[in-house]
Amino acid sequence: MITLQIVDGSLQVSNNGSIILVAPKNSCAIDVLSLYDAIPLVVIYNKYLGTSTNIFTQPLANCENSVGTPFTVNSFIAFAEANLGFDTVGGGCGGSSPFEYNANATGIQPILGTNDASGVYSTIGGGNTNTASGTLSFIGGGELNTASSGHSTISGGRNNTASGGYSTIVGGRNNNTYGCDDVIIAGTNITANRSTTTFVSNLSIMSIPTSSAGLPTGAVWSNLGILSIVP
Repeated sequence: MITLQIVDGSLQVSNNGSIILVAPKNSCAIDVLSLYDAIPLVVIYNKYLGTSTNIFTQPLANCENSVGTPFTVNSFIAFAEANLGFDTVGGGCGGSSPFEYNANATGIQPILGTNDASGVYSTIGGGNTNTASGTLSFIGGGELNTASSGHSTISGGRNNTASGGYSTIVGGRNNNTYGCDDVIIAGTNITANRSTTTFVSNLSIMSIPTSSAGLPTGAVWSNLGILSIVP
């Protein structure tokens, strides 16, 4: 087994008692997503030189702590959080990152505010009282937003719900994709009523073509002030 421990401010890695790596812990960061590969990997790199400078890569199953207890995903994340850095924006050492893992270590969320990135590989960038519970869902910021379906996105705003798969709410307030898939909403107080549709409160088209020449089928143009669609 390969042992990872902190000794005198440095990360020390040994293989069956023989030291194979010593590096200042302040220069070490981990690739978090590698822990969630089909075969979980411990990947450590020099955070000052970038993610391409791996200094240690081993299957998680081969790694243990200083007392001989094999690491799990959660226990290794706890070890790294206390001693190393992460590959998240603003990451650093010893908890200097403005981000943390949710209680189940399935998603990334800001330390500031009351947010919950509970979906697998979900992310919340900022804001307060946001919930990203869908798999691979994303919330950029705002408050009281919920991205509850897989691959759903809310850029920001307030009290928005993206409950349809692959649905997106650009911003605004009180919008709901209402379980409709592949929907885009831009505006306020909009509830989707069909899938694969874009919903807006108002629409202004700037510099609209005044001729259909060269436009593909489905393109919109102005025919002497009358909105027309190329057949």
